[in-house]
Amino acid sequence: MEYNSNLVLKNITYLLDEREMGIGDFESNMGVSTGYVTRTFKKEGASLNIEFITNACNFFGIGLDDLLFRDLSSAFPSESKTYSFIKKLIDDTWASKLNWNYETAQELNERVFPYNDDDSCSHPMFTHIVNERAGLIRDEAIFVSHLFGEDTEIDGDCYNLKMSNNSTLYLMSTISTYKSLKDDEMSFKQETGLELWMVLKNGSRNFICDIKARNGIGKKLDELYTVIQSAANCPKTSDEVESIMSNYLKHFSDTNKEE
Repeated sequence: MEYNSNLVLKNITYLLDEREMGIGDFESNMGVSTGYVTRTFKKEGASLNIEFITNACNFFGIGLDDLLFRDLSSAFPSESKTYSFIKKLIDDTWASKLNWNYETAQELNERVFPYNDDDSCSHPMFTHIVNERAGLIRDEAIFVSHLFGEDTEIDGDCYNLKMSNNSTLYLMSTISTYKSLKDDEMSFKQETGLELWMVLKNGSRNFICDIKARNGIGKKLDELYTVIQSAANCPKTSDEVESIMSNYLKHFSDTNKEE
């Protein structure tokens, strides 16, 4: 596992300072020799002692990713909350507690919207525009990305989740194509991204974060998208079927105990 040993040392020092605890007392609690932490994590590329890292995470009450990949000392309160929020979404998705809905990239990119009295669009993440293509004027909708602005298309499946207070969470997979001039030759390049938004009851769109977010948030957002995709491909069973399977497993377990 690749990690920044200096960052781990910085995080441990920060967490100990918060607890007003000396590094020697921490090492004693971890069952390692005095000076172990400094010797180990001041060396770039030092081998990772999983047992020590796991014990340290349990001691501080944080996750492995937090200790290894986040700069805890520079995280704003809002960043910490966003990170924890996404992590909880990942855990609950794995546990099949969340009902994510999805829309394909093709569905979203091919949306054409008629005028409404208020010129609004039927999808809360899209903005109404009038476009002229091949001599035809069409009412369309575009997703104005936080990463790429109006120069955005949908790249992959997008997911949404109903939240409390009639709000909805949207995880958008985006792509932008732009021109690049090198050695007098014009070429086209593409950049992809992920963005997390929340639409409130009143219809207002609120940007939460994107894949370029710092302090491990972007990495967690990418993980969330992967987990949702994996969960979507798993067969789902009804509550009744789940109950029957659970009863059978319980009966099987009880039978083995009697034997």
